[in-house]
Amino acid sequence: MSKDDLIPVQPGQTGKNHPAAKPLDQHRRKVVTIRVTAAELTKVYEDAKEAGLSISKYGRKQLGLD
Repeated sequence: MSKDDLIPVQPGQTGKNHPAAKPLDQHRRKVVTIRVTAAELTKVYEDAKEAGLSISKYGRKQLGLD
């Protein structure tokens, strides 16, 4: 599914009739937790910002998932 496949959502569209819903196999259900120091967290935030990515997207990229 690409961005072009997404249809704008109309007010009140939720659940199964939500036109922009991802297929079930693309839902993210798990959380990965990594313990870091405050300085390390600041560095991660800065690196993500520098890369123009959210923390989640940056983390997935660093883990080789994106």
